[in-house]
Amino acid sequence: MTFANTTDSACIHCFLPIRQDSVYHLQHEGKTYHFCCLGCATVWETIHGSGLGSYYTKREITGSEVPVDFESSQDFQRFDRESVFRSYVKQREDGLYEISLLVDGIHCAACIWLIEKFLQRSHGIHEVLLNIGTHRAYVVWDQQAIKLSEILEKFHKIGYTALPYDPALHEQHRQNLLRQILLRLAVAGFCAGNIMLFSISLYAGYFSGMEEEYKFLFETISGVLSLPAMAYSAIPFWQGAWRAMQVRQPNMDFLIALGVGITFIYSVVTLVTKAGDTYFDSCAMIIFFLLIGRTLEHLTKTKVISITERLSSLSPKFATRLGDHNEETTVTLDEIETGDRLLVRPGDTVPVDGIVEEGETEIDESSLTGESQWRFVTAGETLLGGTANQSKAFVMVAQAVGQDTVLQRIVRLVEDASQHKPKIQRIADHVASWFVWVILFLALGTWMYWTWWGATENKSAWLIAVSVIIIACPCALGLATPTAILAGTSIATRLGLLFKGGDLLEEATRITDIIFDKTGTLTEGTMQVVSVHDLGDKAFAQWFPLILPLENLARHPIADAIQNYATSLDQPLSPSDIPTMEPQAFQTYPGRGISGYIEGQFILAGNRLLLKEHEVVIPESASEQTSSEQPYLEIYVVINQTLQGKIVLQDTLRHEAPEIMKTLEDMQIHTHILSGDHQNAVNYLAQHLGIAEAHGNLLPDQKLGYIRKLQEGGKRVLMVGDGINDAPALNQANVGIAVRNATDISLDTADIVLMHSQLHGILHVLQISQQTKKLIKQNLGISLTYNAFTVPAAMMGLINPLFAALAMAFSSIFVTLNALRFRQLGRKSL
Repeated sequence: MTFANTTDSACIHCFLPIRQDSVYHLQHEGKTYHFCCLGCATVWETIHGSGLGSYYTKREITGSEVPVDFESSQDFQRFDRESVFRSYVKQREDGLYEISLLVDGIHCAACIWLIEKFLQRSHGIHEVLLNIGTHRAYVVWDQQAIKLSEILEKFHKIGYTALPYDPALHEQHRQNLLRQILLRLAVAGFCAGNIMLFSISLYAGYFSGMEEEYKFLFETISGVLSLPAMAYSAIPFWQGAWRAMQVRQPNMDFLIALGVGITFIYSVVTLVTKAGDTYFDSCAMIIFFLLIGRTLEHLTKTKVISITERLSSLSPKFATRLGDHNEETTVTLDEIETGDRLLVRPGDTVPVDGIVEEGETEIDESSLTGESQWRFVTAGETLLGGTANQSKAFVMVAQAVGQDTVLQRIVRLVEDASQHKPKIQRIADHVASWFVWVILFLALGTWMYWTWWGATENKSAWLIAVSVIIIACPCALGLATPTAILAGTSIATRLGLLFKGGDLLEEATRITDIIFDKTGTLTEGTMQVVSVHDLGDKAFAQWFPLILPLENLARHPIADAIQNYATSLDQPLSPSDIPTMEPQAFQTYPGRGISGYIEGQFILAGNRLLLKEHEVVIPESASEQTSSEQPYLEIYVVINQTLQGKIVLQDTLRHEAPEIMKTLEDMQIHTHILSGDHQNAVNYLAQHLGIAEAHGNLLPDQKLGYIRKLQEGGKRVLMVGDGINDAPALNQANVGIAVRNATDISLDTADIVLMHSQLHGILHVLQISQQTKKLIKQNLGISLTYNAFTVPAAMMGLINPLFAALAMAFSSIFVTLNALRFRQLGRKSL
């Protein structure tokens, strides 16, 4: 490596300009390569020394490259400390270690290829998997062969910074990237808006006459205003064009950049020579509208990034650890170790997975399972981290901590599902693969013809060639799919369907199987009173009001259901019938019921187990009065040791579910039920709905595996769910739908959200998808037909750039009007 004082080339590694007073260059295979700094030169030499030089032909230039600060080596040794392992590293059953890293500096698929290849060649590293959407790297290694600090140093050696994943660091990185994208859009919008003010005057002057000095002034101002859009906002298109040139495969960016670039240069030359009309407004408007699409695409892609952060936030920050003499100490989750005794008070979140050692309580597991009914636990029963203690304090023993908890397993499942999610290839991409080549060939042929054979005083070869490129600029082709998707999503929104990506409309047309969760999806998800029965000498109006003050004190879904039933009676209870005195000696029995004294009478309300504890006999005739075959819950009411009544509650089936299943069967779409609920309840529901494939008692990874097995068999799966345990399955499915009452995590993970509680939305998704796909084909046909007629006219010199720009705009308007027509028809037909 030697030092040089001057060079005119950019840095071969980061493509940034090289300062004249500081240049490094290397000799390699008889060629000289220049670098802006020692870091870039060292990284370039490392990559080529590893036999990975083809990285430089694969990578994409994004404009966010920076010189490599090779000298500012970080203290990676600190990541070998035991505290880091407890916080970030998980040991697998095979003895290997795994970690999730946040990698800074990733720009394209070539970065992924380089990192994976470079690290996998290192001794001791068994697996490296990167997700370009989240910038997360999953690394598996042998701690005996290589340390974590050495792995991080290898990232640094090839120009990337990798650190153990931290949500705050990740959020900062994401916000910086989004800020840059929005700034480009804002600059383009500012330029386009101001240029159009002057263009209106220029267009008016074109038809009514305008003095040359004013025309020149307005065109000059338009040219100056277009510079920020061309030099800054259009950078993604310049980068895409440069990338296409490197791989010798022109793409849409190349054609856009070529059309905009030639139009801008032609306008500058025309402005200087005063030989015709300028088209600075066309340049700015094209950049602005295309950047809107790029911005929306970026926002859609980054949706998945926050899912794991929201999941992780379910765990509490601190926990109460008990010492040998039951002394209490507040500790962070990182400090909890297997075997620690933890105190969990009412209202607290269970910090880690474990077993109840002392006490009994009721646990709200809806955050993990989606099941609304609380689970009664006592000594010896298992607990999951992230669930909520609702009743009494208890002592638990930690069994799984850190990355071994069920909650963290769900986090990893969501990440894994997002990495393997199928990619949708849009129709326009296939058309563009040959469209660009055809237009370039025609433009070149047009220029050659008019230069050598058809030149006249009134026909400029450059002007005609530019007209061909402008009129064929793929705005209509680019709008064909987005406008169709916009129309489809507009109809969907009106029907209460929230699509998180336009490509889902196309993907939904391929669905072969639909998987339903049970609770909250096919059922209402909340307990409801379905019947009441008198069992003693008191009538309903005498015994039922006595339990309402007790239920008012109970914080429980069953109590809420009974209160709701009381307010919905056809003949409301008289206020004089409901005791106003506060209950005395109120007590809860987790998993069994409640009791207390009302006006001197001892009231007991609970299940059979509670009545057995209080030696109250339930006659066999009491069970015979429950006529429903569906699984139900019975609450018995006892007054002064005498059984007086029974309340029957059920999680009721959605009334539209049978109709939906019949329609799906007619559409030859196979239906399945996957639920964490008991198999008996699942079987009953499946029989009632005519669903053959029904599976209960499933954990999140089992649901995920079921979907993957279907997909491996060539099926296209749509998943409908509402619980956090559905999040990995919703993400793995080709299309995931969350119902309105879904948990926040499922709403974030799902591709489509039903904003109402009616399952008819699933049918609407399928219908809108089919219609949208048809519209996409129509718009593509319109765009290609437009080019089939206008391009030859431009080649013949019948259209100048001004009318070419107008024709291009007209084609876009026509495509948009067709989408609006579909939108109106969709409103009437759905």
